[in-house]
Amino acid sequence: SVVEKPALREAVLNAIIHNDYLFMTSPVFEIYDDRIVVLSSGGLPPGLSKDQFFKGRSLPRSRELMRIFTDMELGEQLGSGMQKILRAYPTEIFDISGSFIQATFYYDKEALAILRNQIPEEVSERRASVMKMLSPTALKVLALLMEEGAKTREEIDSALDLSSGDAVVELRGHGLITKESDKYLVR
Repeated sequence: SVVEKPALREAVLNAIIHNDYLFMTSPVFEIYDDRIVVLSSGGLPPGLSKDQFFKGRSLPRSRELMRIFTDMELGEQLGSGMQKILRAYPTEIFDISGSFIQATFYYDKEALAILRNQIPEEVSERRASVMKMLSPTALKVLALLMEEGAKTREEIDSALDLSSGDAVVELRGHGLITKESDKYLVR
């Protein structure tokens, strides 16, 4: 499996159940070529420390929402869901701030390699035809991001000693890169 499904399921449920809807934002689920990101707003509830969070202590923001999920046998009442996540992943997958909790599930590299070798030929051909249409600058930017990972526009410009603005627009237009915070990365 590319990700541990029980852990991912718990992270998704936790994001929905514990999201602070007073901010008028919904949880965000992003799927990339190498990871899945689960983001909920509100940070930790008042009175809950990071240590308690990782030990599975639960302070639901909405008892009604928690009750609905529990009645549907989707929610855990005693915070045992966190232990399912931590059995499969380290605490470092979490980025906790005052406003958000983000869990990043990187794909298992071996499983990903197997899946990439099973990409249908027509998809590979389509990708190859897009690559042929790219400008030389876009190819340089793409190669840099594939080799070194996420970078800001300024870091790209500095590393390649050029202005990457048009190339970034071109790559984003073809769906080859995406922007996360202020950094660009390969999809």
